Amino acid sequence: MRLSKTVLGLAAGAIALAVVFVVQSGLFAERALPLLASQRDKVARITIQHDSQTLTLRKGGDGTWLVETAGEAPVREGLAEALLDDLAGMTLVQKAAGPAGSSLDGSGDFAIALADEAGVALALFALRPGEGLPEGQALVVPEGGAPVVAGRVPEINLSPEHWADVFIPRLEAKRVRVVRVMTPDARMTTYERAAPDAPFQRVAGDAGAPVDGESIRRALEAVEGLAYDQVRQAGELAWTGATMLMAETFDGVALTLLGASGEDGMWVRVNAHYQAPGEGASDAAANAEAERFNRMRAFAFRLPPETADKLKGLLRS
Repeated sequence: MRLSKTVLGLAAGAIALAVVFVVQSGLFAERALPLLASQRDKVARITIQHDSQTLTLRKGGDGTWLVETAGEAPVREGLAEALLDDLAGMTLVQKAAGPAGSSLDGSGDFAIALADEAGVALALFALRPGEGLPEGQALVVPEGGAPVVAGRVPEINLSPEHWADVFIPRLEAKRVRVVRVMTPDARMTTYERAAPDAPFQRVAGDAGAPVDGESIRRALEAVEGLAYDQVRQAGELAWTGATMLMAETFDGVALTLLGASGEDGMWVRVNAHYQAPGEGASDAAANAEAERFNRMRAFAFRLPPETADKLKGLLRS
């Protein structure tokens, strides 16, 4: 059976395209860090230092990656795995002239340490972009080894907001049993109710004082529908003179909002904990919810004006 020239030409073209794809993808290229590919599945801790920044990701017992340097916030799906794949996939462009070894302290370089779940080091190396190299290339300096020029080098973003699966905690208004407000001068006001459909009453020294029920309703409405339009690292903002609002649910979840207003709006940072209500048995689901909320404690959220106004109404009452 004789094949036409057209068919043979198409086949040859397909083969040529396949060869180009394989070459461009680096599928069979020599790796800059050849041992990393075989150790990739053992990595349970990634630490990257650059100048004064440090990012640490760790794999939890359930296989979920967490941003250890950002309050144990969960890593966005697939990001840690993609980073490991990219590092293992760096290709060897050439062996570089220069001294072996490096301080690996992150000064000017990206100092990267990979370890297993027991903390045993699997790889320690530095990435040094620049050096007159084309985009996508960097000098790779393994600990105690000779430097090489690598290609297919990933861009590394150390911002926690890039890595963390960020969310702002919310509580349904009907779940809230206690509301506490602390002003910047440390005056505390506590409101409490006995059941979800009961009115709030002031407690402690001002138990007989009037209660602005509408302000409480609006504040709980804000807590139930908390939203944000910007997120930052909480440590980047000044919290001196901030006001605290704490909402505690009937099943023991305590969510605290620390709020500070500035020229660009109202920012809040959150933390949470669980405390068993009364002498009842511990609620595992509520405890887990509080732990999940508390993983957002490293972030500050800017509230939309409408949400901020609802909270400020209670703070003024």
